[in-house]
Amino acid sequence: MSRWKNVENFIDDTMPNVDLFIKFKTTKLDKKHQFVEHTSGVYNCKEFIWTGFLRRGLKFSFVKLDKKKVPYEVYDVFKGGPGFTFDDETTCTQLSVKNALCVKDEHNENIVYNYTNEESYLEYKGKFRKVTIFIRLYDNLENNENNRWVALNLK
Repeated sequence: MSRWKNVENFIDDTMPNVDLFIKFKTTKLDKKHQFVEHTSGVYNCKEFIWTGFLRRGLKFSFVKLDKKKVPYEVYDVFKGGPGFTFDDETTCTQLSVKNALCVKDEHNENIVYNYTNEESYLEYKGKFRKVTIFIRLYDNLENNENNRWVALNLK
């Protein structure tokens, strides 16, 4: 009997694969590391989901097939720059963005804005477990489809 059987499964066979992958140091961009798409019932927008295992200290990023990081790393054209929003307690306690300007929301300690640069990366701080990552991608203020900002939730 698997010790992971009580982990909720958020992904089903009807969800299409998308051009977005979780990238670890030696990861291949394959189906095992690929996100799927669905419409968020909470935010009523397109959302991407990946399920897999993370261990403490693991560094990772999100990339497209063309190897461009998400959020995209073009820094001189954005008002506010690229980055990540963590907007729940689990995400704030189990993930961090290293080499970034991290700002807690003054009204809610479970919201953190992480303004990134070319040396920023995500690091998992929790214990080894099966996780599901939910991502919503946002573009800059000029309506360019550039994946400037990532809202991220960890379940």
